[in-house]
Amino acid sequence: WISLDSAGALPVSLFEDPPRSREERRGARFALITSYRVDKFHPEAVRALARDVTARQRAADAIETLVRAGGYAGVVLDLEALDPGDTTSLGVVVGSLSAAARRGGAREVAIAVPALDTVAYAPRLLLPHVDRLLVMLYDQHWLGSEPGPVAARSWARGALEMWVKSAGADRMVAALPVYGYHWRSGAPTDVVGWSDVQRLARESGATVARDTASGSLRLQMGERGEAWLADGPLLAHMAEDARALGVRTLALWRLGLEDPAVWTALGVR
Repeated sequence: WISLDSAGALPVSLFEDPPRSREERRGARFALITSYRVDKFHPEAVRALARDVTARQRAADAIETLVRAGGYAGVVLDLEALDPGDTTSLGVVVGSLSAAARRGGAREVAIAVPALDTVAYAPRLLLPHVDRLLVMLYDQHWLGSEPGPVAARSWARGALEMWVKSAGADRMVAALPVYGYHWRSGAPTDVVGWSDVQRLARESGATVARDTASGSLRLQMGERGEAWLADGPLLAHMAEDARALGVRTLALWRLGLEDPAVWTALGVR
């Protein structure tokens, strides 16, 4: 997890990521390079790098060093919360960071893009610099929204179709959610996983049911609020929709929260 410092936009490795074996170091480990720091994304870091060629070179040198030291096979750039007016700046920064990652030994570079924003994250300015666009098919409803599915099947399919029409399917990755949210009146919304929802169901005595409109699981607990979760059967349908659009590569966010049935649903052994 490499974060762009919100003050100087200098990349900093926040969490140690030692390989467990020599074989793993030679494998397909990817680094995440993100403008997320503490509790939010910092688009000002991207803007600062775009304005200042010296800062941009310092950042690029740091990325090259971190990628080489980590032995990463690739990187995923995650630079969210940008506006349509940032499109050109994003292209400049992505070009610089991608080139630096490749100098550090990365064989593949992807950038995460919001499900519904092909304007600020214009494919024509990004694809010259990256190998793949990783479309985040989640957060239709989010921490600060009203309760609802993290990604309804029809919503995700429509979003991915928009990207495919804009830039083709060959270099797309469909990123699917394996988590959910628990909304409570008068309290912060929590990120939850499969085991959390099962626990909430036991504690509340409520029953987890499938919402037919979205395909998501829903747990309604009265005064304890409600939780929504993307589970294995929903992801199986989302993967089927991605394949129908010609997208063959999937990503999952975020591991450790998934329904154990996800792996069988996606045909992973």
